[in-house]
Amino acid sequence: MKMLFLFTFIFVSPFISKNLHAQTAKTIVRLEEAEQACLDSGVYMLGCSKKFYLQMDSLLNVVYLQLRSTLNNTQKDSLRKEQRLWLIKRDAFFKKTLAGFKKKNPGRSEDTAQDDAMFMYQYNSEFVKKRILDLMGRLKK
Repeated sequence: MKMLFLFTFIFVSPFISKNLHAQTAKTIVRLEEAEQACLDSGVYMLGCSKKFYLQMDSLLNVVYLQLRSTLNNTQKDSLRKEQRLWLIKRDAFFKKTLAGFKKKNPGRSEDTAQDDAMFMYQYNSEFVKKRILDLMGRLKK
């Protein structure tokens, strides 16, 4: 039984990781295409950008957990520490994009400055997407 597990782990895991990587890459493309179609419709484009950000954030969690499942305990601890540091950078980036929005639109809300809010969500989505791609690159190995 242990041999079967070892065989499965050694010979099947690389294929699973590659498949997960391919599926995740396809998911990103599909989400980007859906967002672009939504934006092209011209209807509540801010909602398109918000939705895309939430999808990227969810995908980040999926990829993080996928990668984590392939690691030993020491590597998991290292990844967790790295992710915490990345979250601090993410929060600082988001704070910066929000400050830029507020500076450009003093006293206005997302609903009254939708174009600028849409760009803010786009920048935030791209920041998260970079992290997804970084983690995906590790799944590939």
